[in-house]
Amino acid sequence: MKRIARIEEIDEGVLTVIRSGSREFLVTRQGNNVTACGNICPHHGARLSEGGVHRGIITCPAHHARFDLSTGKAVSPPAFDPLTVYETVVENGDVFIGKPKAGGYRQMNYGSSPRFVIIGAGAAGISCAESLRTFGFSGKIKLLSKEPDFPYDRTALTTSYYGQKGGGSLLLRDPDYFKMTGIDIRLNEEVSAVDAASGTLSCVSGSTISYDSLLLATGAVPRRLGVDGESLGGVHHIRSLADAKKLRVSLEQTGSLIVLGAGFLGLEIGLTAAALGIDVTVTAPETMPLETYFGETYSKRITRMLKAAGIRWIGGIRARAFSGETAVNGVMFDDGSRMETDAAVVAAGAAPAVQFAGIENLTGKDGVRVGPGFVTDDPRIYAAGDVAAAHAGHWVTAMRQGRGAAAAMCGCAGGGGVVPFFWTDLGDETLRVVGARGTPDSAIKLESGNFAAGEFLALWDTNGEITGAFSVGYDKELIDIEQDLREKAERS
Repeated sequence: MKRIARIEEIDEGVLTVIRSGSREFLVTRQGNNVTACGNICPHHGARLSEGGVHRGIITCPAHHARFDLSTGKAVSPPAFDPLTVYETVVENGDVFIGKPKAGGYRQMNYGSSPRFVIIGAGAAGISCAESLRTFGFSGKIKLLSKEPDFPYDRTALTTSYYGQKGGGSLLLRDPDYFKMTGIDIRLNEEVSAVDAASGTLSCVSGSTISYDSLLLATGAVPRRLGVDGESLGGVHHIRSLADAKKLRVSLEQTGSLIVLGAGFLGLEIGLTAAALGIDVTVTAPETMPLETYFGETYSKRITRMLKAAGIRWIGGIRARAFSGETAVNGVMFDDGSRMETDAAVVAAGAAPAVQFAGIENLTGKDGVRVGPGFVTDDPRIYAAGDVAAAHAGHWVTAMRQGRGAAAAMCGCAGGGGVVPFFWTDLGDETLRVVGARGTPDSAIKLESGNFAAGEFLALWDTNGEITGAFSVGYDKELIDIEQDLREKAERS
């Protein structure tokens, strides 16, 4: 073992970076108990020293993955691979560091019972499958995907995918991972019906699959405008990798793009296309982008970001029709105007994907109804992610719900309260959000910084109760707020 510090050099409850030779360790202590880990998050390489630590759990500042400092185990998505944690010893006030502790998936024999089936290999689905194994479930897992591709990072489909030569690899896991962990992943397997009475699924391929527990993680489908010409070539609705491949071809061949919708998806695609040198116009029915969510002041800043990126913003109009013979060449709007374009993206939101038979009695207007543990009205069927009526958030939130469903399915601890979290890159700023706006009239309170300067922490206050926060730059403070919201959710 190697001496790295005196114990009094490590402040209690504070993340301390210690360099030893060419290596960098992240160290914290509680009394005489010292823990040491690597300083790089295994999810996407962010520096953990810029995050926060609460009760032995460290949170990454980038995507809020959480790790147990005593074992390195990932306790909250989007990370699943463990953090490297080192053996430590304190002798006569000197702190020594040794070898990495053992980590990774436990070795087990994967049996045939019980049979857990997951429909959908998106964020919630793969999170559930991975979490079942990390929780120690040794039964059979079938992960069904109607797509031909192994699970991939859907967040890149509005951003980095278009700037990478050849598209780059988006895979969340190497295909061999599924063999290693005994997860039977079936691509191009679309479910047509669920028979809850017999515990079976019927598939378009003609196969029948039995289950003891079932997770619905089918995600969402893009909302369509329902106007003339929406099926023309060059009019895109983005959800899958196949959709993104078509848009990529359009962006390589086009000089102009109209984005219809100014939510996160629309803004990300617009900014990405503008960075590629494309002439971009973003339109939406609202006066300013995301004003109802983030308030007028920050919405004005987003509008300035669009202008700085060379994007035309036109609010207060709706698309009435697309023009063109086989491919789009223009968009007509309800104010009587027409804009020429080589391509268009419809970014009008998404609806829960509940397209197969047999779950009608589990579904309401907002998706599949779920209770604690993400169980539906049928005790053998669970739902998580965009298909679930309880879903509030984006990719990371869907992954956390998948983990919560896995905990409930195998009857173990580890689900915990799910606090919505997401991030988006707007220009040069990374906006992070925890919790949610409580009601449409919740007050937005600036806690720190300045909206106009682009570095701030703001809170949503509903009748004196903080329900969420959003920030640029105040990462540690945002982690503290998320922890408070998580503890509140776990108490309720």
